[in-house]
Amino acid sequence: MNVIWLAMIVAAVFAALLGSGAGGSMNALSAAMLASAKAAVELALSLVGPLCLWLGLMRIVERAGLLAAIARVAQPLLRRLFPSVPPEHPALGAIVMNFAANFLNMDNAATAFGLRAMRALKSLSRTPGVATNAMVLFLAINAAGISAFPVNVIAARAALKPDTAGDIMLPTLIVSFLSLLTAIGWAKLFERFSKPPPETIAPEATAPIQEEPSVIEAPPLPPARDRWIAAALGVALVALLVFRVVADVRGGLAIFSALRVAAGWVLPLLACAMVIYGYSRGVKVYEAAVEGARQGFEVFVSIVPFLVIILVAIGMMRASGVMDALTTLLTPVTEPLGMPAAVLPQALIRPLSGSAAMGVLVDTLKVYGPDSPDGFISSIIYGSSETTFYVLGVYFGAVGVRSLRHALAACLLADLSGMLIAVWVARLFL
Repeated sequence: MNVIWLAMIVAAVFAALLGSGAGGSMNALSAAMLASAKAAVELALSLVGPLCLWLGLMRIVERAGLLAAIARVAQPLLRRLFPSVPPEHPALGAIVMNFAANFLNMDNAATAFGLRAMRALKSLSRTPGVATNAMVLFLAINAAGISAFPVNVIAARAALKPDTAGDIMLPTLIVSFLSLLTAIGWAKLFERFSKPPPETIAPEATAPIQEEPSVIEAPPLPPARDRWIAAALGVALVALLVFRVVADVRGGLAIFSALRVAAGWVLPLLACAMVIYGYSRGVKVYEAAVEGARQGFEVFVSIVPFLVIILVAIGMMRASGVMDALTTLLTPVTEPLGMPAAVLPQALIRPLSGSAAMGVLVDTLKVYGPDSPDGFISSIIYGSSETTFYVLGVYFGAVGVRSLRHALAACLLADLSGMLIAVWVARLFL
């Protein structure tokens, strides 16, 4: 990461020096540095509330034993993907919750669960500051950006052409799934040919390590009456959601529009269900939520420096024109692969900055149209991918990892594979 960050800074400064005279490019670069630093802190501050909320809710279900139960159900698959993680370790439950939140496009919840998983995986490390194979694979899967409902992209398309806004849902889901498989493949391939660090040796090896408790003991069950009340509340929540969708459809709303309205219920229903489940298992839900929320501030303090440094470098590259130069340079290579030149800015910026990539997407949709090949491909690329450098910076920064090993190569190759898959799948649907 040291070399990459150095290269980004040096390239931006040299490009600005070679730019327009009278210090124009350097002035723009200076402004971009300060603006990016400010934006990074604002972004980090915007994460504090969601982190506290979701870590608090996660503590409730953890105390209730749900994470361990979920991990047991998914254990056959998780054991194959993460052989170095002991059965029923807290990391497995957090990983499952992170995957589920990503799939439902709940970014803030996914970040909270992902940071919890990284902290748990760190407990298995024997060498501080070095990424384990499990960490690298987890980051590669997150960088793949699997999502069932790309809300932001659909909203951007609906602003220009509402009747075809949802046409990208199925191709985006297909591309997301295929990108996930390629991310796992690249991470496992690098893992096979890289020298295993000491911390990836099986946990039962000679030297003992400090781990978090594998399973948090569930409290005694409350009276049967309370359990029945909790179960009834859960059934009522699901019934209300189904009733709302059916009522909207009967009222003349298209099924897709009804489901989109219902999707807005996911977050509050999930939060409510987590609290109800914790209460039904005898957890003191308020105290547990406060305990988990305290971790949010600890995480916030740990990620701010990393976020500022990486976003400043990205802002400098954009302001200096390095990003535009890369687009021009790569066009002869990408066009034979089927990727139009108009899509290249999206492909280059998406791994670096989510907000910048959304700006590029909106501009592409306005210029070329949502249903044009350029607009359609750009929409799928954004909806089926993730901000890789943000994921690497925040997740590794939160646990103090400085040696990424093969994480960056695996994530970037997964990004490249996913974008090429997006181009080919989009052309099938066009």
